[in-house]
Amino acid sequence: MSNNNNTNNLLAFLQTHESAFRSPARLSSLYSSFHNQRTLNPDGYTANTTAWLSALTLLSRHGLLPSTSSPPSSLLLSSSPALPLALSSPQNGQPLSLPAVLHDAVQSGALIPLDDFLGRENSIYENKWRVPSPLQVVKWGLAQMGIGGGVPDRLVKGEFVVRSSVEVVAGEVVRELGGVGASVTERVMPRGEFEGRFREVLRQKEGGAELSKQDMRVVLRFLSRDRAVLSFSEKAIKVAVPGQRVEEVTREDESIANIRGLITDLRRQVEQLTDRVGELETEARKAVKEKQNIKAKRALRAKKASEGMLEERSKMLETLEKTWRSIEVASDNVAIVEAMKEGRDVLAGLNQKVGGAEGVEDVMDGLREQMDVVEDVTGVINEGSAQGIDEGEVEDELKALEKEEHDKVEAQERAQRESIEARERAERERMEKEEQEALQKRLEGIDVPMSEPSKAEEHEDEDKFEEANEMAQ
Repeated sequence: MSNNNNTNNLLAFLQTHESAFRSPARLSSLYSSFHNQRTLNPDGYTANTTAWLSALTLLSRHGLLPSTSSPPSSLLLSSSPALPLALSSPQNGQPLSLPAVLHDAVQSGALIPLDDFLGRENSIYENKWRVPSPLQVVKWGLAQMGIGGGVPDRLVKGEFVVRSSVEVVAGEVVRELGGVGASVTERVMPRGEFEGRFREVLRQKEGGAELSKQDMRVVLRFLSRDRAVLSFSEKAIKVAVPGQRVEEVTREDESIANIRGLITDLRRQVEQLTDRVGELETEARKAVKEKQNIKAKRALRAKKASEGMLEERSKMLETLEKTWRSIEVASDNVAIVEAMKEGRDVLAGLNQKVGGAEGVEDVMDGLREQMDVVEDVTGVINEGSAQGIDEGEVEDELKALEKEEHDKVEAQERAQRESIEARERAERERMEKEEQEALQKRLEGIDVPMSEPSKAEEHEDEDKFEEANEMAQ
């Protein structure tokens, strides 16, 4: 790809993602020499430098800027003569105020020289709280008046860390590591595993480029020094327990990380070999079906070799997994013993404060003595207050209270009995009324015949009458 095509692509990318680069008039202002507006038009100057810093940050995250490394870095900005050339516009040429943009970004801490970032011991945020020296105050005042070399005309060269991009990546890493347990086997991992896990952070979040090895160095330094969430060595990463001090990576940690990495590799190999055995089995069956015995034998030999490797790797994996479980148990035991030691120390301190068993006994003896004194004082007070009281009046008042209580109880019982009797009486009346109504309904339903008796019935009655007369005679 030619330089012209690369330039056009960068400008088109900015016009797509950055609104400040879409208007021709605005674009002309951004590419002009506006560094003198720092004192004449501070708002316009700030708007232009902010727009350029946002554009440079976006391009670096996508790996589109010229870089001294391959693959290009997503967290670093490489300042060289190639930078303004890559950003040049067919209509406006190269950005003339790019030196001022980079100078202000370095002064504000938005861009940090790479060597300074990696080498400094204190946090990058500490400069915000330092009291400036008298010389710095004078330089700042002269710069505000446009006197002195406040803004260079030549482009500063070097590698610079883009702080905002590092903060974005670090935020995602911290969020992902928030679910890591307290066990050392969970908090320690191979450095390669960490890099593989978070290499795609920018791409997944903002469509940026993959992080390079140099980017990982920057991220790890930031997380260990400025966020205090982990420590690292060339071989291992150790995540800190939330709320506790960051512990340095030890040789034991590196050994644990190595075992963890081996287990991960062996699991991948076992999975690949299992798939390979299945593929060769299928290939052999197909060859037999097609009467290609030579091909079938070759597939079966390869299958046997793969099965041998699979068995070997499986045994190694089983051994390492047993070792890993033992490490987990030992790690838990260490944590338990440490907790017990802390509990012991706490109890010892508390017991020392109370003076042990003897101290408690002394306190209890003193407490009992003081309680006895209180009882004696109370008795004396009661005796004094009881003098001059007529006991007969007390007895009469007590009897009156008892009688009042007795009458109250009797009244309650009587009211309860009357209530029960009233309910029973009402129930009986209701039942009698229901019986009368039922009897009335039955009587109303009886049909009494109104016809005369038949002749046969009359003769029968007469016979009975005569028979009765004869018996009477």
